[in-house]
Amino acid sequence: MNDPKELNQLLADALRRCNLEDTVTRGQVEDAYREVVGELIVKLTQKVQFDVRNGMLMVKLASPALKHEISLKTTSLIAAVNARLPRAVVKKLVLL
Repeated sequence: MNDPKELNQLLADALRRCNLEDTVTRGQVEDAYREVVGELIVKLTQKVQFDVRNGMLMVKLASPALKHEISLKTTSLIAAVNARLPRAVVKKLVLL
């Protein structure tokens, strides 16, 4: 008889077999960004994209002033996003 596995391990195995890990990670990072910055900044965010291979979160903002403010808080924003993820994957934030 096989050893019992926890549900989260079974899901992780299934995602890996179906090559969906990167897609799930991308979605988790993008959702975490939206949670961290809040509704107002989300409305001023034109694009959020995560490059899984490089650990790079790319964010396009509608306002130059907001871009400047976010650039001053890059380290804390990365930490806050990573804190909401199963494992820290965001290494760099690029503002477009």
